[in-house]
Amino acid sequence: MPPDPKALEAIKRFEARQSSIPLKKQPFESKVTHQHTHRVWKLLIFTGVICTVIVLISVFSVEYLVGQPWRVLYTKALAQQIKWTESRHPFLAPALSVLKWPLLDALPAEPLMLYASNEAEAHDPSYHKSVHLPERSLSGYVAMAREGGTLVLPPGRYPDCAVINQSVLTIRAEVQGQAQFDGGACQGKAALVAHGNNLTVDGLVFKNIRVPDGNGAGIRHETGSLTVKNSIFYNSENGILTTSDDGLDLTVDKSLFSHLGGCKFSSGCSHSIYSGTINKLTLTNSVFKNSAGGHFLKSRAHSVQVSGNTFDDTDGVSSCLIELPYGSNGEIQNNQFVKGIKARSRFCFIKVGAEGAKNDSSKLYINGNTAEGKTPVSVFVQNKTSAPLYVKDNSTVGFIISATGKTRH
Repeated sequence: MPPDPKALEAIKRFEARQSSIPLKKQPFESKVTHQHTHRVWKLLIFTGVICTVIVLISVFSVEYLVGQPWRVLYTKALAQQIKWTESRHPFLAPALSVLKWPLLDALPAEPLMLYASNEAEAHDPSYHKSVHLPERSLSGYVAMAREGGTLVLPPGRYPDCAVINQSVLTIRAEVQGQAQFDGGACQGKAALVAHGNNLTVDGLVFKNIRVPDGNGAGIRHETGSLTVKNSIFYNSENGILTTSDDGLDLTVDKSLFSHLGGCKFSSGCSHSIYSGTINKLTLTNSVFKNSAGGHFLKSRAHSVQVSGNTFDDTDGVSSCLIELPYGSNGEIQNNQFVKGIKARSRFCFIKVGAEGAKNDSSKLYINGNTAEGKTPVSVFVQNKTSAPLYVKDNSTVGFIISATGKTRH
């Protein structure tokens, strides 16, 4: 019997529909494919992690063994990008400036040293001499500096320290603010321990310096005269600390002291500048900001000249802004003072003779200053000596008592 034509037509239509429907993957095949893909991704991630670790180990090993910082090219490229962005978009300059400071840590200290008997010769190419020393070796540079010469430090981070035994020596940054002494302290004292007479420091940065006894400093001044200018002292226990010696003279000009000091040790507090009983302290045109404790300036010097400075403790926790515990002669004039609400001693801007009048204070002039007190009550000058001080022509903002103790105009 021949097939029914209608049945054949129905079969053809069914087969046509079935051929247009894609075949479904078998569950087993789908599971195997998924597991295979998962293993591939795991292998790729594991390989990437291993390669990254190998690269990092290799880079740090090369930097440690060879002494050539791998960050240099990246730093220079990023610095160029920041400079280009600032030129195209000046309004972004304040924000971009925040990025520049960390870049200084990545710059290397190239082994270049300049010898000269005076500043003019320091710029003479015939005095340039290359010295191949370990990277960023401050002690190596200083050890080879000659007495009466100029040592020019190239940009870079110097994590070690140095003891200066040479006299009539100038240590200067090749680029102001880009030779940074970071954390090192010699003899448990300071990044630079000055034993030589007539030392000049120009354009250097001292930061993150701490020692076990709490008296770490950027510079420890122990002999003769020291001149510091255009320098920065930041986030350390002391900025500058001197020994007691009537033959010492300390001069500081156009420098910045920020986030210094503290009172964490039973032996006493550290300060931004702390001078012992020395002959004379001269402090001009400098800025003190945001004390971490202690005083901005504590000095037992026989004579002081403090003029044209800014002592701004708006956000700091200072005690006094200036304390002369033994008294002193000289001048404190034309300075700006701000006492913040967080101050540990809210009454004290300037205190004289708190530890006994061992120095003559009869010719101490405190004139022409401006003072702003953010605390409820403040005293601008506390005189605890028996000698009347010259206190006049000072202007105050806030509820500030001009002076306590003996004064004259």
